[in-house]
Amino acid sequence: MALHMLDGLQRQNYNVHLITLDGTYEVPLHGDPQRAEELSRHLIRLSRCQSERNTLNKIISAPYQWLKLHRTLRRLQCNTVISFMERANIFNLTCLKKSRRIISIRKHLSMAMRNKSALKRGLIKTLYPLLLKRADIINFNAYQSAENFRNLFSVPSGKISVINNYCNLEVLEQLSQDPIPSEYEAIFQQPVIITSGRLLEVKGHAHLIRAFREVKKNISPDCQLIILGEGPLRENLTALCRELQVNDTVHLPGYQKNPYAWLAKSDLFVLPSLAEGFPNALLEAMAIGLPVISADCPSGPRELLGSPEILNRKINDIFDADYGILIPRLDLPEKTGDESITATEKILTQAIAHLLRDSEKRFYYARQAKARAKSYSFESFFEKWSLIISG
Repeated sequence: MALHMLDGLQRQNYNVHLITLDGTYEVPLHGDPQRAEELSRHLIRLSRCQSERNTLNKIISAPYQWLKLHRTLRRLQCNTVISFMERANIFNLTCLKKSRRIISIRKHLSMAMRNKSALKRGLIKTLYPLLLKRADIINFNAYQSAENFRNLFSVPSGKISVINNYCNLEVLEQLSQDPIPSEYEAIFQQPVIITSGRLLEVKGHAHLIRAFREVKKNISPDCQLIILGEGPLRENLTALCRELQVNDTVHLPGYQKNPYAWLAKSDLFVLPSLAEGFPNALLEAMAIGLPVISADCPSGPRELLGSPEILNRKINDIFDADYGILIPRLDLPEKTGDESITATEKILTQAIAHLLRDSEKRFYYARQAKARAKSYSFESFFEKWSLIISG
């Protein structure tokens, strides 16, 4: 979203720069190489450090990066600074340069804090309230995340902004027409369930694999599962597939530059995440026209799939929402191997089976998903951001 904002603001003749803390980045500045070259002239790196280095190294390099940020903002005479994610937000809030500070929090903080050490949790609870006083706007990409944050910290409602992410339907439609690598084409002769996301525990892929084993065994012996993405759990997930004897029908092709071509050929998208900020993968699958099943994780899925009336509803079983199917948040791993699946994994199995068996419902949710995605347009996204930037 930061890259999209850079592109959009620059096209609207804002004098805008993208400042990165580290020297590495995972995605290109723009899909069009010529446009990427133009945007590269607005890119400033505060260091040549690797983004994946450990916490201690990040702490050691922080003073140098902070000082360079202060000098950069003063040189550019920036009157508004927008920061994305935790480290950048802290740099923004502590910088001495007098400017309008907008911080963007892209996670459900309570869920994110579960994976942090007791020391980090203590520091966040102690220091964050003090730093937040310096923020002019605190932006979130989901209402559930914003509400959770307000419950954690006493923040005036006037400082809170919620702007969902967006997707470019025209670009996704064009990219979805591209071919996929020839070695995977035969997979799509069978029913295909697909998901995408980094191979991390929080993405819930192990739960989906376990549910898929039950689907394959009891409902659709020929179905295939594709997990697009790369990450540190690749070996663990591969081992789980072997253990459950589904390694011949679960495919992990790694990071794909164009996942939309894969989505367009699939029958069903599943988001098994335990936590999200706002699930772009789910929105993009809907934009392609896939029927979707999502775990009711914090935050984002219920906002995408349902009407405002369900925002405070308890999801205990399969719930047919307006634009897709919600299931309860998946349990943390409890069992492995051939032992019984958990209660929520069983619900996921039933939800997948339900859609695979009911083609009419699949087509209905495919239409609903695509219609819903249209409301997350760039125009709406950019108009809201322009309002808070202008003050």
